[in-house]
Amino acid sequence: MHGDLDVLPDPDEVATLVERLVRSEWPTSEAQRLEWFTRHGLDVRAAHRAWGEYGSDTVVGEGPERWGSPGLGWHTFEGDFVGVSWFLWRGGPPEAVRAAARQLRELSSGFAGAPVEELTPGEDPDTFTAFWEVEGRTIDMYLHGGHVLEGALVEDPVVQLHVDHTARSRRADEAALQARGRAPPHESA
Repeated sequence: MHGDLDVLPDPDEVATLVERLVRSEWPTSEAQRLEWFTRHGLDVRAAHRAWGEYGSDTVVGEGPERWGSPGLGWHTFEGDFVGVSWFLWRGGPPEAVRAAARQLRELSSGFAGAPVEELTPGEDPDTFTAFWEVEGRTIDMYLHGGHVLEGALVEDPVVQLHVDHTARSRRADEAALQARGRAPPHESA
């Protein structure tokens, strides 16, 4: 099954990179992030700051080129690198994208264990959310789209994938919730 899908990048290559990222020493500063991206072959094109609020900043671009330059982004909180994300296989054949997503979920479970949380919406078994925590990192994977309405494809399926430093990501989420006047989930009663 592995390596025979009509998608770029191959799910095996994505899983291998994600495992290397999770197990690597996590960068903090911008200089460390640049070196980490170079070491892991994360060449980025067309990068620009997309937004920033509540101490967080997000940069988006495309990369790596060997993967067909999918949407790539990274996030910082109070100047510390939090994580990297992609939108994979957008515009690919819907069945191949869904198969690649299922394969990536299986491969991720192979090195990260069973997802801590996994949701499959009842109305659309072809979409899912999977979340892993491993070695102080989180992996979030979402298979979006491909919904069929009256026989027509409404949105092309795409896989959204995040690899984050767990503690930094939680701090950023808590700061955003507090700024919006809502308590973080662990503080609500």
